[in-house]
Amino acid sequence: MKFTPWITLFTLMMPTQSLIAEHSQPASEIRFNQQIRPLLSDNCFACHGPDSSSRQGELRLDTRAGAFASGAIVPGEAETSELVVRILSDDPDLMMPPPESDEQLSPENKQQLIRWIDAGANWEEHWSFIKPQKTRLPEPPGVKKWASNPIDHFILAKLKSAGMKPNDPEGRYSLA
Repeated sequence: MKFTPWITLFTLMMPTQSLIAEHSQPASEIRFNQQIRPLLSDNCFACHGPDSSSRQGELRLDTRAGAFASGAIVPGEAETSELVVRILSDDPDLMMPPPESDEQLSPENKQQLIRWIDAGANWEEHWSFIKPQKTRLPEPPGVKKWASNPIDHFILAKLKSAGMKPNDPEGRYSLA
């Protein structure tokens, strides 16, 4: 198997870009499946999830119907959403997650939930139910003479957007 510097570059760039994107997204671009569902799953589903034997308060936060019908989440109105009232409460009888649980939301997590609700609480289906879509290959300048496979189109586009340019190709003997 050939190992090229481009594979290394691509592998190293991806986690960095996703971290930067996650912390700089406006509220309208908060992705439910990437940012909100994991928060709800980690902090709420034990008591408000799919298991009816452990569900409390007859509230389901694992389904759109359950979360919206109960008034826990009112799209576009975080201040009237019961979920927000509870996560911001200091009253031990109201606060969620409850003080006796091992789960606690950070201030950043709370703000992310509030921004998502204020932006309309766009609820996406679980990724496993979303039909894959073919992505169009980017066509940055110089891609025709540089790219040797479709992945190279994405790598060159990312390099160009970062103000970088690819290295010249190495010879066979220096890669061996």
